[in-house]
Amino acid sequence: MSRKKRRIFAVVTATAADPEQREVISGIIAQAQKQNIDIVVLSNIYNPIESCAELIRENDIYNLINSDEYDGFILITESIVNDEVQQKIRQYIGASDIPIIAVGSILDGLDLPHFHYINTDDVQDFVDITTHLIKHHNYSKIEMLTGYESMPVSHYRAEGFQKALKANGLPFDPGMVHYGNFWLNSGEELAARYINGELHLPEAIVCGNDHMAYGLLDGFMRSGIRVPEHVAVIGYESVHERHFHAPLLTTYKRNRRGLGESAVRMLINKLETGDFGSFAPPSGKIISGVSCGCNIDMTELTEEMEQLRMKKDYDFVNLYNQLDHHLAESRTLTEFTDVCNEFRYQVRNAAEIYFCLYEDWHTQKQCSEMMTCYPVTSDKKPFSMHEQTLSSVFTGDAAAYYFSPLFFADRSLGYAVLKYTEPDGYDHIYRNWLKSVSTGLEVLRMKSDIQYLILCQNLSETKDSLTGMLNYNGIERAFQAAITENSNMFLTVLRVCLFHDDFTDVNRNQKIDSLLDAAEAVRRFTGESGICGRISDNTFMILHRGNPSYCDAFSDLLSSFVIQHKKYLKNYGMDSFVCCTVNGSVLSEMETECNRILDEKQKAIRVRHQIMNYPLMLETRNYIYLNPTYKLSIDEVCKKHCYSVGHLRAMYKDCFDISFNQDCISGRIAMAKYLLCLTDMHVSEVSKSCGYHDNKYFIRQFQIVSGFSPNTYRELFQR
Repeated sequence: MSRKKRRIFAVVTATAADPEQREVISGIIAQAQKQNIDIVVLSNIYNPIESCAELIRENDIYNLINSDEYDGFILITESIVNDEVQQKIRQYIGASDIPIIAVGSILDGLDLPHFHYINTDDVQDFVDITTHLIKHHNYSKIEMLTGYESMPVSHYRAEGFQKALKANGLPFDPGMVHYGNFWLNSGEELAARYINGELHLPEAIVCGNDHMAYGLLDGFMRSGIRVPEHVAVIGYESVHERHFHAPLLTTYKRNRRGLGESAVRMLINKLETGDFGSFAPPSGKIISGVSCGCNIDMTELTEEMEQLRMKKDYDFVNLYNQLDHHLAESRTLTEFTDVCNEFRYQVRNAAEIYFCLYEDWHTQKQCSEMMTCYPVTSDKKPFSMHEQTLSSVFTGDAAAYYFSPLFFADRSLGYAVLKYTEPDGYDHIYRNWLKSVSTGLEVLRMKSDIQYLILCQNLSETKDSLTGMLNYNGIERAFQAAITENSNMFLTVLRVCLFHDDFTDVNRNQKIDSLLDAAEAVRRFTGESGICGRISDNTFMILHRGNPSYCDAFSDLLSSFVIQHKKYLKNYGMDSFVCCTVNGSVLSEMETECNRILDEKQKAIRVRHQIMNYPLMLETRNYIYLNPTYKLSIDEVCKKHCYSVGHLRAMYKDCFDISFNQDCISGRIAMAKYLLCLTDMHVSEVSKSCGYHDNKYFIRQFQIVSGFSPNTYRELFQR
């Protein structure tokens, strides 16, 4: 359901960070805020001319054109250079009955009857440019470099050049107009023709845009032709790159901001009167450099230099900040958005930031239209929204909301939203930040994909990717380094998550958390002197030394460690793991023996699953070990499940080969073993922590269950 409070105009453009687009959009936002209208800017980020497989999903941002919340469209045509993007936009808004203003030159791919085009007057602009050279500098031998001969805009600009010559009584010949491609190489190639004598050098050259003028300046400078002493050069468009070339270019700044303001006024007029009304192309102005013989316009140069310094500062911050590192460390979306908020200073002047992710963004095949929106720069809770209900993120007074694509490889993840409360927008610095976010989301997705982790666990020669522990190769190498002639070692093997080897989306996060919790139990059991690793998805291996008489005690102690890791135990329960310890000097032989013992134990557990009421008894046992200090009485359990005491005792003993009361004691003693081996707590403190009020009684029970006094146990097994 739409939450819009006011009119919404959509600005459809490409690379909104380019100076040309930013100027138009600033005019749109300024005028819209005066009229209490929200602006949605839909733009890709990279915008290659030729389609690129790695970037194809960035153009999914244009799917948002289909939202039914818009009251008008403003299309910045000249930015949309890719044929497939043109086709997509044409398909989405080609049949729309919403009023559409197209700003810029008419493009074949976007030339539809109901598109109302407005633009600055190319012809008049080039009359003004050429007249400036004639009137202010007395040049009479002037030539022109325009763009593609196949493009109408190239001829409009040449027409203005011709008009100015004729209006000032100067001759015109078609050979005075040279055609290029609106890029630097056109200027360099024309410069070469003058330098090698193919063409006579004129007094001045008018260029159809700044890039071709820069090519001329570069070519002349390399050959020793001085500008403007030998030839004057003037550009068009003012693309804010004059500091990269010498001498400082004189150019012409189109009034793009005026175009944006006009577009909003005309859309409002169309909505309120049914007619767009009249349009007068806004006039631009000469930006003086030295390439035509003028003095530098210090106001414009100061503004350009300030922008350059700002860009340099932000580039430095982007180069040396640790955003990528911190995003890669994030394990949850909450951590992820917190990191992005910490580094929000890299996104210039944005008032608010949101990540709107498809509900199934983390899966390989996405089909959801519902999204979860995560506020990055506020404490608001995430909320659900439909992908086309863009006003769900709108807050406060009329503002501009830039929607940018979040994607990785061939998958759309959703979109990022930047809110601006002033006539402003992001620049190209934002591209790096957004790229880090998209890559970070993919890393986060892979962390939660257990199948991916299993496939990748052996990418490291000796380390397991999930836990950071040794893998099987690492264990083998460590064993060979540790074993000495005629010496023995213990091998303890732990299998976890038994009977839980499916990897559905529902349980994969649970399994990852459980495996990491079990890994931590193994690390603590191993201590500093042992060697441990994860050798397969659910199997851990520990190499350590000790008294050969205590094999069973080691596996029992490891069980106590696993039991104390409540995340694992809560997820999978007491019958989900088995372990054993053997002693020997040949790793392969010890491993074979461990696997035989574990297979038998696992088979015995599977047999127990067939016992009537086993799940009910297991639920009770899990509770005992999850809450060892709570003295659960058998009467409580009987009352809850409506069994007699005798019947429940018999069922419990049948399922676990231990009485109910003795298992309650074992739960407390398991906790005591853990505390004795990992802490320096006094025995009396351990006793109290495990729910005993009588220290002597605790010592007596501990010795009965373990075969050792607490102090002796600590001396033998402390990690």
